[in-house]
Amino acid sequence: MADSRNVNSQRVLETRVRLKEMIAFQKHFMHYSLMNVPRRLFGCILLSIISIVQFGFADSPTPTDSSPTPPPVIELQGLDHVGLNVADLQRSAAFYNRVLGFQIFHKWTTTWMIQRGSIRIGLFQRPQAQTIKDIDNTIAITHFAFLTSGMGFAAAQKELTALGVNFDPPEDTGVAFSIFFRDPDGHQIEITTYHSPNNDIKTTR
Repeated sequence: MADSRNVNSQRVLETRVRLKEMIAFQKHFMHYSLMNVPRRLFGCILLSIISIVQFGFADSPTPTDSSPTPPPVIELQGLDHVGLNVADLQRSAAFYNRVLGFQIFHKWTTTWMIQRGSIRIGLFQRPQAQTIKDIDNTIAITHFAFLTSGMGFAAAQKELTALGVNFDPPEDTGVAFSIFFRDPDGHQIEITTYHSPNNDIKTTR
């Protein structure tokens, strides 16, 4: 932003110098023209000089706070994964596979990365970790959400019911419909679908 303002200020300064030069030239030219140039031709030349001066101002806008914001320096292509502390790696991996179709991407000693398509979750084994008792009054990530279509939203409710996974009734947030359920360690998972004219939202409960 500062670089843009400096460039604009320099342009304004250059235009003012050019204007002073043009005015000085105009005075000299008028003195000569009154003696040697017919009045009609002199008027045309004078109008041309005025147009050049005006164009100089138009080409050099004054700096304003509405200058375009430069693009961010850090390139981001998407959210790669979320990390979850879990008590049992095998139990958590089995849950995310059975309910949401995640497969093992890579295993470290106490960390497993699971994946479905371009979505990844890091599972970090912490057998002695304690659950958060009052998350609404704790600085923490409260949940993470998976996006689906209107038809997928209805299908997800049927599948969770068939698997015996309890979930909250569908909630309309004003821009999307969502359902919430929890994994074996109590992490809250959301499945959501956004409102659209062609999104035929269906609920099963």
